[in-house]
Amino acid sequence: MKLKLAISIGFLTLFISESSMISAQHPMIDKLSNLKAISIKRHPINKDSNTLYLPMYFNTAEIIEKYNFNELPKDREVIRVHLAYTRYKEVDTFNQKRLNRNRFIKLYEKFPELFNSNEIEWRIYEQVKATRHEVAQKELHGFVIFMRKPRDWSSLTKERSLIDKLLLDFHDSTIVVPDKKVYRVRRKRVSTGKYIPVRYDKQEKGIRYKNPSIWGREPEYKLVYDTLGFKTIKGSSRKIGIFNGNILANSDEYESLANRKFEGNWAIVSDVTASMSPYSAQVLAFLKTNSEFRKKSNLAFFNDGDGKPESLKRLGYSGGIYYVGGNDIDSVYYTMLTAMKNGDGGDYPENNIEAVVRAINKWPKTDSILLIADSRAMVKDIRLLRYIKKPVCILLCGNVNGDISEDYLEIARQTKGCIIQTDGDLRVYKKLKNGEIVENNGREYRYSKNSLLLNDY
Repeated sequence: MKLKLAISIGFLTLFISESSMISAQHPMIDKLSNLKAISIKRHPINKDSNTLYLPMYFNTAEIIEKYNFNELPKDREVIRVHLAYTRYKEVDTFNQKRLNRNRFIKLYEKFPELFNSNEIEWRIYEQVKATRHEVAQKELHGFVIFMRKPRDWSSLTKERSLIDKLLLDFHDSTIVVPDKKVYRVRRKRVSTGKYIPVRYDKQEKGIRYKNPSIWGREPEYKLVYDTLGFKTIKGSSRKIGIFNGNILANSDEYESLANRKFEGNWAIVSDVTASMSPYSAQVLAFLKTNSEFRKKSNLAFFNDGDGKPESLKRLGYSGGIYYVGGNDIDSVYYTMLTAMKNGDGGDYPENNIEAVVRAINKWPKTDSILLIADSRAMVKDIRLLRYIKKPVCILLCGNVNGDISEDYLEIARQTKGCIIQTDGDLRVYKKLKNGEIVENNGREYRYSKNSLLLNDY
């Protein structure tokens, strides 16, 4: 019996030893152990459904049992893994690199699939704030696993098909409005040369006299209308976009751009998150038919962070911005598709200001910015607005002539830009008071709760 037990223990020990050796031999273990650590005060800890923590005890590769888990969510894909530790050492001879290696081995034993993926970004963070043992023990040690929902490739395929179909069916036309002459009618009293009787019954019978007589008859007058040419309203022409009528409710986005004059050098900064594809197609149609403007412009497409979870996004550093010159429409098209593909639809608050600032930094000779924005989305980084020193003109897709939210109103006002609408720009250069009325080309807006609301009568 003792012999059987000894043999069993021996086999178990041998099995564990061989498993550990296999883990240690994985090529990624050495590669990750040799990563250069990034020094930070403390690694942030965020409560996020897309972030998992696998903490370990100070100075060991042992997982804290309370936080241990054995499966990764099946409806998520891992995009980044951080190993965090503190710089503080109890003894100078302590080997941090060896401990990091042992921690990677432990992670491999739990989740080997992470080490076989080429899509995961790995980083090591050395926390430097703690200078005492009791403080260092309380810091984060171990792994932070960042995830996201898998990309919906079928949705991306549908969006690309929608854009392609809209561009394939697209053609533009011009509506010509002729000159219009406006007339003024002049009314004046002219004497008939006759006199009205004093008696009312004679007036009713239509009796008139040739002289006033001794009774003091009043002269009769009649009204004469003259039509005079007053002014001529000069005729105009207006471009309209004709797309597949079964897909788009209107082509306001195309027409707002096509009927506007753009002077100087422009950077076009366009949101390609979520359901922007119908509007992106109209922007592409405009660029395709206005090659002169396109060739002296540059473009930046942004998707709010390439699908990263919010816990990985820092203000001004969300990323997911793709740049291209305007010379070649095909390059513009494929850059836009790349930005769409690498995003995941994004959450509603977007990194508009970051994208504008980075476009200006990349192309400093830019005169003005054309921001193609989602009218429904808030601007998450509005605090960075002070860094924009050039006019920003905004096309609010999905509601071109409708309500204007606080964020976009402030961007246009503070940068001395405008809100582009179908029949002219709306400009607001001063702080508005609650209830104040603003008019633009026949539309009336009322300022309420920091937004401009369309008075729709």
